[in-house]
Amino acid sequence: MSGTSPAIVLEGVSFAYAPGRPLVLREVGYMFKAGAVTALLGPNGSGKTTLLNLILGWLRPGAGRILVSGLSARDCPRGERGRRIGLVPQNEAPAFDLELFEYVLLGRAPYLGLLERPGEADREAALAALEKAGIAELAERPVRALSGGEKQLGAIARAVAQDPAILLLDEPTSHLDLANTRRVLRLLDALRAGGKTILLTTHDPNTAAALADEAVLLKSGRVIAAGPPAEVLNEGDLSRTYGVTLDVRMIDGRPVVLNRL
Repeated sequence: MSGTSPAIVLEGVSFAYAPGRPLVLREVGYMFKAGAVTALLGPNGSGKTTLLNLILGWLRPGAGRILVSGLSARDCPRGERGRRIGLVPQNEAPAFDLELFEYVLLGRAPYLGLLERPGEADREAALAALEKAGIAELAERPVRALSGGEKQLGAIARAVAQDPAILLLDEPTSHLDLANTRRVLRLLDALRAGGKTILLTTHDPNTAAALADEAVLLKSGRVIAAGPPAEVLNEGDLSRTYGVTLDVRMIDGRPVVLNRL
């Protein structure tokens, strides 16, 4: 971890999708540390993806404010946001039938002017991102022909080519087998080692325990607990967050969560 200075600051953030509708987030306050991996955990409807969209500036808080590197997330110009923050969404399907290299090259868009074509430096950045993700040999393969794990690594490679200081990932290991989950987690660990700030959502406490420096538990739009995974991923807070009884065992200093039948 590069330090304790905040990369993202949430100050009393509340949000509803329309006036009079229920709040999706309720007075959320938190500071996401620069150079750290933070995992947002919670059941469906807890506000995890909404929070990512607010940080991206795609939505505006109904109350409170969000600062990204000291600047308002909403008021930062779109091109500048693209250079500061990258997103890996769930199950993204490219609008066009692209080869993987072309898809990863899209990550260079924030650095290009209107109608400007990618240059040699952009192409080198895309190739380096594919190599970092370990999928350079798939560069000419159509994205639609990739496996689920390969597509996910390709989406992360596109964000790596974008070279943002902050990387947001929405359920990056959902629907992946164990081998591809390990590949994704190792790639994210390498990005953290390179100084990136990473914020990911997940339903799986064991993913958070394996990778995250900080864990934040959300339920009904409120923060239930936050802090190091070894402290936060305990039976009481997890069971309260998910509404089911969970067992937590400590193995080599790391919590392992078991879903009791």
